[in-house]
Amino acid sequence: MGVRYDNAWARFPSCSAEQNRIDLLNERSMKVGRRGGQPDGLGGDFLSPRVGGASRHRRTNDLLVSFDFPPAIGGAHKWLYELYSRWPTPVRVLTAAYSSDPREATQQTEFDCGIDNSLRISRRVGVMPHFDALSPKYLALLWKQCAAVRELAEVKGNTGFDSVTIHALRAVPDGIPAWLYCKSNSANARLVTFVHGEEVLVSKTSRQLSFLSRKVYEASDLVIANSENTRKLLMEAFPNVNSVCIHPGVDSNAFRIPERDRRRYREKFGWPRECVVVLTLARMEPRKNHSMVIRAIAELLKEQLPIALVCAGDGPDRADLEKLADSLGISQWVKFPGVVPEPEKPQLFASADIFAMPSISVGEMIEGFGIVFVEAAAAGVPTVCGLTGGQQEAIVHGKSGFAVEGASVDAVAGAIRKLATDVELRRSFGNEGLKLAEAHDWEVLVQKVRDEIAGCWR
Repeated sequence: MGVRYDNAWARFPSCSAEQNRIDLLNERSMKVGRRGGQPDGLGGDFLSPRVGGASRHRRTNDLLVSFDFPPAIGGAHKWLYELYSRWPTPVRVLTAAYSSDPREATQQTEFDCGIDNSLRISRRVGVMPHFDALSPKYLALLWKQCAAVRELAEVKGNTGFDSVTIHALRAVPDGIPAWLYCKSNSANARLVTFVHGEEVLVSKTSRQLSFLSRKVYEASDLVIANSENTRKLLMEAFPNVNSVCIHPGVDSNAFRIPERDRRRYREKFGWPRECVVVLTLARMEPRKNHSMVIRAIAELLKEQLPIALVCAGDGPDRADLEKLADSLGISQWVKFPGVVPEPEKPQLFASADIFAMPSISVGEMIEGFGIVFVEAAAAGVPTVCGLTGGQQEAIVHGKSGFAVEGASVDAVAGAIRKLATDVELRRSFGNEGLKLAEAHDWEVLVQKVRDEIAGCWR
């Protein structure tokens, strides 16, 4: 996709009515949040330091800067959407302008019109597909991004706010306009930046990225890492950073599907009832390692195990993966349903007996955490993950799943075999997974994040 411009909607005049609907919806969401939003539309209420022996409450405007945002698919911005959509007070969201692709623009419009939570989405800034801080085009876009941040972060006048907390999806590029704003408004602004793993490794490949990442991370009042592995990478590269690890989570109740519905969904695959169904769900790219799972299933079928694979998702590797299944002679035992809508995912997970995604490292690309492992746990499904990145933190090895060498077909097949041939082990791992999911429920994590941010104001 090319560069998206601030005035994208001007190119689609027929969408103006939809935009009005979004504006009205957003105004409504600012007045009353889904979970305890204050009727006067004010943001978070944090206790500020004592002044003259008495403490006072700050009325804080929360602004999320996330140039990637749903309905676009991706674990990083899904994490932030799930987190801030449950925020007890309204949150403004600054994200990229509506797509120049009419189909994608329609999806974005429908998503925004369906918002019924604490988020107020503003799709208004241009972004570059390939970051170059010295490009005149980027500098022009940055100027507009800074102007948008300044407008949405405003705490003066009749807004009711006396401070602002800006939450950035990443250091680069999302955190740059946020950092510049906070630098010029240090008395009443705080910056919280999220880090997901691979961007720390990528920053080492470029002087620009390294310099800007350091500036944003070190200027941040708090950096939230999605795993201890990511936090370790961060502190090795940028040691002068105030950081904490808070894992992404799951709606633990949403994935508890009645057995009748589970069986009905499972029947659509057309396999025998006694068949053990393995699920893998991710963007189809090399580091997700779908090919190794397919090869492992082929090995287990040679052993006459009644086993099959649902390979869900889409991406650049899909055609090659379909060819691989065909070349191994197991096409009838591998289904490629494509992208699964979010409301359907709990049923998909519940229909499986095992979830397997033994991710590997490919260059700087690693698995920072892996929300899908926690989603599988919430459905009571045992998991098989890899050893790289932070994915091992998303399971309890030997209790809710197995962590194995993703580059070894024997290791992957061995872990799947153990689970496929032992119903009681699957049940035990599934029960342990339910406990893990409850500990990672989004409502629990929202409070953790709010507690950490509150500390930035003390």
